[in-house]
Amino acid sequence: MTRVGNGPFPIEFGGQKSEGYCAEGHTKKEEQEKYGTKISQLIDSDDEFMQGIGIRLLSDEYGATTGRTRRCGWLDLVSLKYAMSINGPNLTLTKVDILKGVSKIKLCIAYKYNGPEINYEGRLLKTGTVLEDFPRFSEVLYSCVPVYKVLDGWQEDISKMTDYEELPLNVKKIIEFMEQYTGGHIDIISVGPERDQTIIR
Repeated sequence: MTRVGNGPFPIEFGGQKSEGYCAEGHTKKEEQEKYGTKISQLIDSDDEFMQGIGIRLLSDEYGATTGRTRRCGWLDLVSLKYAMSINGPNLTLTKVDILKGVSKIKLCIAYKYNGPEINYEGRLLKTGTVLEDFPRFSEVLYSCVPVYKVLDGWQEDISKMTDYEELPLNVKKIIEFMEQYTGGHIDIISVGPERDQTIIR
């Protein structure tokens, strides 16, 4: 997932450090010059902030006009499920191909509240409270950390695949978990930047 601008983004690689870094106006050109030859090392890093830079470079997540960095993170199924309750159950999954070689894929399935005790929608939230529904107040979301379901990644190049059944088993497991969790259906899977690199289910 990506977003621009300030605001709560629990699944962001590097958390508040990344939020501040992106707000400073760093650009694609700057990151390419500094890190462009180290993308695979960044993605394999134990430092989530550096991992985020690697994913951003690999997926070209920069402002189209300004070139400014977008904030990047793992897929947040809690917020996706909430969005789907408003917008409908049909999904398009993009940029699947860029995660080739990432050994573990994380999907956020809940939040753990780490803020001060507050009353929220008729319940007392205190440190350690697990939230399985998307909190609609940014003050609550800012104090949440993700709870992840971790699934195995894949090594195969999927960019030339044209049928769902061709996809590696681990890709299908991730897609099926997403559908099971959200109750939605992924109708379109993008495996590359070109129009014909699209799988219709």
